[in-house]
Amino acid sequence: MLRDFQVALMAAIALAAATSVAIAGLSQDRREDQPPQSRPKPPHARQSNPPARGNLPAAGGFDGGWSFTGTSTNCQGSGGGSFTVSGTQVIVSGGGSGRVSRSGAFQASTNAGGGVSLSAVGRLSGNRGGGSYRRSDGCVGRWTAVRR
Repeated sequence: MLRDFQVALMAAIALAAATSVAIAGLSQDRREDQPPQSRPKPPHARQSNPPARGNLPAAGGFDGGWSFTGTSTNCQGSGGGSFTVSGTQVIVSGGGSGRVSRSGAFQASTNAGGGVSLSAVGRLSGNRGGGSYRRSDGCVGRWTAVRR
């Protein structure tokens, strides 16, 4: 009886080993039978997909007139004005210019009056914008803008 059990156990182990080999071979065969386009590519062979363009405004997506207000955080006072966007160009009324990217990154420089220059950076999004500014006299602050 013990001998029969040992033979049955050895047969079961041999069967399990053969099944594992067959399953491993089958999955390898299936991978090789797949058409080339459906086989996974190694990481170095994969092409990166370009970013979706649907969520970026087209060039000129911020075109039009804008009004802005700035408030200093370390000096007294506030001020405002306007600028116009055409494509990626920014023209500040009263003199000044800058650029805005398709994603809304904004940069402009202008004359703040009294020989003081002002540089502003920030972001436009839809019909609003905002960011920070720094003046040559040391005043710094925040600005907000609204499309007119």
